[in-house]
Amino acid sequence: MSHFSGADFNFYSAGHIDPPAAHLLVWLTMLGAVYVIGFAIKRGIQARMHGRRAATLFDPDAILAPGHAYIAGVVELAFDQTEAIRVEIQQVGTEHKYKNSWSHKWKEAGRSVVARPFYVKLQSGERVRVEPDDDVLLVDQLDKMHWPTRHNRVRTAELSAGEQVIVEGHLDHGYDPELKQAGGGYRDAKRGWVMRGEAGDPIHVSAEPLSDRHRQRGNRMFGAAAWAFLLLAVAQIGVYGYAMRVLQGASRVGTVLDTDHWTTRGSKGSIHHHYNATVQYREYAYANGSDGEDRTFEDEINRNAFQTIDVGDTVMIRLVPPEPRFSSFGKNSSVAFWGWLFEFVCFLVAVFVVRAAHRKKPWYEGPVNEGGSGRLPAPKGTYTV
Repeated sequence: MSHFSGADFNFYSAGHIDPPAAHLLVWLTMLGAVYVIGFAIKRGIQARMHGRRAATLFDPDAILAPGHAYIAGVVELAFDQTEAIRVEIQQVGTEHKYKNSWSHKWKEAGRSVVARPFYVKLQSGERVRVEPDDDVLLVDQLDKMHWPTRHNRVRTAELSAGEQVIVEGHLDHGYDPELKQAGGGYRDAKRGWVMRGEAGDPIHVSAEPLSDRHRQRGNRMFGAAAWAFLLLAVAQIGVYGYAMRVLQGASRVGTVLDTDHWTTRGSKGSIHHHYNATVQYREYAYANGSDGEDRTFEDEINRNAFQTIDVGDTVMIRLVPPEPRFSSFGKNSSVAFWGWLFEFVCFLVAVFVVRAAHRKKPWYEGPVNEGGSGRLPAPKGTYTV
């Protein structure tokens, strides 16, 4: 067995990650969590800003003029039409069993859009003809359900007569078949205000205030930031001992007084080996002028250190006088592996929470995939959600 003299024999408590890896892992994980929180806050602020901008983009009393415009009013159906816009989302249901627990999922299999010309009656009484294409963006509620079979259903959003809407598109003078010449018949139409989509930018029709979807997104991101901050705070439980060794710790030289080895048996009969070292060090007390007193410190060490050291060897310890339970072997500050792992898991959960909030989209911006516990319910026919 080799022996060491002086204070150069440096090992760390069992289950600890040695520095500098300890510093790197702890601080990178913490900085990663801070970045995730900052990302969520930034996206939340941006969403709120977009919401405020959207709320001020149109004036319901503004004079109509050609170009990109917003109009607001009440939906009126065009002549001989029974609907304005209808979006149907087809979903296929599947169910899964894990052990004794069932769960089910509904996945979007396709969607179809029916878009017909309609009119928006403004507060002034003037009517604007809206001619949407099939790529129209409808912001409304999926409030109708057609559920004919257990594994297939259709969710529907409809723009109906009488709804209050805000429409964004390109406004110009155009042919309006319902705008009659004075004294003329139905076919004697003249040019009126017509709104259509622009190249690469379809008409947006919203049955909700323009700022609502931005406000909701902002709320989601701020909520995710709050959860991530809470997780970061909880994560500090795992690395609190490390922080105390960094901030309040002091390195001391100790002399090995004794070593010990014992075993414990696991729940499945496995044998676990434990190694312990007891050292003596001098704690100085400069305040009262004394030379200090000898004290002892003991902790578990790994097998290699146990096989290397012997009674009388000098080793390094990291003392934390305010909270001795966080003292450990080693010249510098190590971190308990399970403590860092707890911090890292909290970080991963924070990433998941923020990512889920960031990727969540309303039905009109992304696929409608849903899930729940239990088996697929029985079909319910056609009803309003």
